[in-house]
Amino acid sequence: MKKKVYLSINGIGYGHSARNLLLIKELLKRGYLVYISTYNEGYEFLKKYFKNIYLSAGFNLILTEEGILSVKLTLAKQFFSSIIKLFLQIITEMRNLIHINPNYIIVDSRISTAVAARLLRMKYVLILNQFYLDIPRIKKMNKLIKFLKRISERILYEILFTMWIYASYLIIPDLKPPYTICSYSIKLKDKQYLHKLKFVGNIIHNQRIVKNKKISEKICCTVILSGNLQERSIMFKSLLKIIKKIKNEDIYINILTGLNFIKKTRINSAVIYGWIKDEEKSYLINEANILIVNGGHSTLIETLQYKKPYLILLLKGHTEKFNNSRKIKELGIGEYIFIDELNEIIFLNKIKEMYENKEKYENNIKNILKYLNNDIGFILDLVYYDSR
Repeated sequence: MKKKVYLSINGIGYGHSARNLLLIKELLKRGYLVYISTYNEGYEFLKKYFKNIYLSAGFNLILTEEGILSVKLTLAKQFFSSIIKLFLQIITEMRNLIHINPNYIIVDSRISTAVAARLLRMKYVLILNQFYLDIPRIKKMNKLIKFLKRISERILYEILFTMWIYASYLIIPDLKPPYTICSYSIKLKDKQYLHKLKFVGNIIHNQRIVKNKKISEKICCTVILSGNLQERSIMFKSLLKIIKKIKNEDIYINILTGLNFIKKTRINSAVIYGWIKDEEKSYLINEANILIVNGGHSTLIETLQYKKPYLILLLKGHTEKFNNSRKIKELGIGEYIFIDELNEIIFLNKIKEMYENKEKYENNIKNILKYLNNDIGFILDLVYYDSR
C-alpha cells in the first residue's frame, strides 16, 4: 500500500508553492500519494500541475495604493474575518488529516496545520524562512508606540514559536550561516532548539544552468515579479511608468509577470511576459546581466545559482523583504531601493552603476555559493525513514 504525504503550504503569493514544486514531483516519482492543502495564489499555481489539492479559506495583507503594507488597514478590514478564517483553517486541516491519515506531514509556513497536527498529536516537519514577525511602521514612532510595537511582536513570536518548535525539524531553504539571506527573520528562543535547524539550501529545482550566447551588447535586465496579485500589480504599474520614459538607451528589460492574463508585449526597450514555461524563464534569467526582483525569499534563493547581481525594488512596510534586502547588500551581491523613490533617471543610473561593478558582485556570489546546498534529499530521506 502506498504511503501518504500531506503538504500544507502558505498560499499568499507564489513563492511557497513554487519552492515545493520539485519536492512534490519527487515524492510522486517515488510512489507516494501526495495531498496538498493551500489557498489564494498558491492554489492557482499548484492546480496547474497536480490533483488532490484541498482549498482552504485564504488570508490577504492589504496594501495602500502607493504599495505600502498597511497593518492598520489589514486589521481594520480583516481582523475579525481573519480570526474566523484561522479557526476555519484549523478545523479544515484537522478534518483533512483525520480523513487522509497521512504517514508524513510537511508544513510550509502555515500555523493552522501546525496547530491541527499538534491537537491530533501527529508529527510534522516545518519548512520556513521566518520565525520572527516585524510589524511594519513607516511613520516616526514615539516611545509609547515603540513599546506597544515591541510587546505585540513578542506576543506574536511566542504564539508562533510555540507551534513551530513542536515540529520534528525546522527546515530552512537557505544558505548556511553566516550567509543566510533570511537571517534577520530567524530568532531562536533558546540554544536547546539549535539541533532542530537544518539549512537545506535551494529546494526549488535542480536543472543544469546553461549560459546563453550573448545576443546583444546592451545591458540586459530581467525583472521577476513575485508576491500576491496586488503586490505584483503595484510593482508592475510603477515599472510601466518608468519604461515608457526610457527610449534609445543602451539597455533592454525583460519583465516576467507570471500572470496568465498578460500577453507578450513590447514597450520601448522592454518586453513584458505573462505566464511562461520554466525553460523560457531560465533562458531569460541567463540572458540578464542584472536581475531585478522585489525581495521575495524563494526568488532570491532560486536565482542565486545564476550568479547575477540583484537590484531589489521594495515596497515600504514589507519588513521580511526589507530584511532579506539588507542581507543581500551586506553580502555584496546586490542593492536595494524603495519603489516610491524611483524614477527613470535613478533607475538607469543604478543599473549602469551596478553593471560597471558587476565583476565585484559576481565574485561575491561565487564565494557564497559554496555555502548553498541543494539538499532536497534531506526532506525525501525524512519522509522515507520517519513515516508513521
